[in-house]
Amino acid sequence: MGAFLETISASTGLPVETVMSSFKLIMLSPKNIYVEGTVKISSYGKEEISLKVKGGFIIISGEDLKIKEYNQSDVYIMGKIKAINFA
Repeated sequence: MGAFLETISASTGLPVETVMSSFKLIMLSPKNIYVEGTVKISSYGKEEISLKVKGGFIIISGEDLKIKEYNQSDVYIMGKIKAINFA
């Protein structure tokens, strides 16, 4: 296991297995976001997309949001992204 994951585990108090199996959010640009580890799409609209991930939800707000790609656990979203919230 890498030092980065060990640091996250130590600082959050979460077991290493939990840290390793969590989601990953990659902001490619202000108009592109990629999320790995999605459990399901909870809601989908042009101004808000809510994704269920292990441990909670990711709520992406913006304008003209579109899901360009979705497979079993990965989601690729395009549009003008204004906010990303975790619940």
